[in-house]
Amino acid sequence: MIRILRLFALAAALIALNAQAKNVDPIGNFENQSATNASGQPATVQQIKAALSNGGGPRGWTFKEVGPGQLVGSLNVRNKHQVMVDIAVTPGMFSIKYKDSANMNYDGAMINPHYNKWLKILADDARKELAKP
Repeated sequence: MIRILRLFALAAALIALNAQAKNVDPIGNFENQSATNASGQPATVQQIKAALSNGGGPRGWTFKEVGPGQLVGSLNVRNKHQVMVDIAVTPGMFSIKYKDSANMNYDGAMINPHYNKWLKILADDARKELAKP
């Protein structure tokens, strides 16, 4: 009987680990993203910073300038999940890279799939802002 209980406990633990492992994806960075303004010209650093803020702000992103062309972006979702990203901005280009997170199952290579979705939305929203006349 004890042997059966141990096998059941082991099986339950393996199922739980497998379920948790399915809730992560390889971490994605958005490097060397092209950034053009409404006239099709490479966007300036200031235009890109404004586009990130105007595009990401309504979704809860906040940004802090930490150096020339360097921002740290933060997102707090339902006071449960937090992410921080390093953003490098140069004329006509920006990069978004992982910096830190809380409650995102980050293990050095894998992370909650929502992280990648949130970064893609941020990059897309910034490009939409840049395309506005």
